[in-house]
Amino acid sequence: MPPRIDPVGIVGGILDTATHTAKTVDDLAQAYLPLDDEQERELGREIHRIALRAQKCIEDPSIEAKIKELAGPIVAIRGRKNVNYTFTIIDDPNINAFSHAGGYIYLHKGLLQVARSDVELQFVLGHEIGHVDLKHVLRGFSYTLPVAQWTHEVVAQLAQIAYQKIALGYSQDLEFEADEYAFRRMLKIGRTREEALAFTAHFARYASEKGWDQGNRRSSSTPTAIMQEIQNHLRTHPPADQRLKRLEGLKT
Repeated sequence: MPPRIDPVGIVGGILDTATHTAKTVDDLAQAYLPLDDEQERELGREIHRIALRAQKCIEDPSIEAKIKELAGPIVAIRGRKNVNYTFTIIDDPNINAFSHAGGYIYLHKGLLQVARSDVELQFVLGHEIGHVDLKHVLRGFSYTLPVAQWTHEVVAQLAQIAYQKIALGYSQDLEFEADEYAFRRMLKIGRTREEALAFTAHFARYASEKGWDQGNRRSSSTPTAIMQEIQNHLRTHPPADQRLKRLEGLKT
């Protein structure tokens, strides 16, 4: 009789939790195989179901149409043509946006209210598309398992861990990469340099006024801390003034 498969053990073997390490085992293709497109889509759908249960979403056809319109030119020049994008608006006053496997992107109501123009919102969308297109969302997800062991039970448990993993955020290097991706894509679709810098410049001033670059107190409650870190993602990964300086220093 073959040994019983332990889904929790499998998940533990799949997930590399060293999110903040710039170079992970995912870079070692000879040792680990990345998720294929279908596995990424399946994982993304499962994480999305968890997100919808945990967050209150807003359904507004006019806003959804605007987001798709602004994202369209950037999506059209994406590198990963097999990834389709889904945009969800979260009814939350915190200023935040995040993305995960399979092209799922979430924008908080607070961010939509702070973005002063379509150009600023387009940069944020470009940043989140960048995390997907550059495969940042797949870092930490590698496997050496037979296809037969990629079951719905395994995917469901992996998705639970992945949703919490969102709270850890990316390393500063990956955030800068996504910023540069958005900046250069904005220029490529015809935006001016000033327009490509608009959101980051605005947000740097806003963050300074709010004192966010001084850091945030963390809750001692693990579930609360996870949600707080997700909400503070844009505030602290990395400081807004550093992001602006990096972009201003790029050559075009």
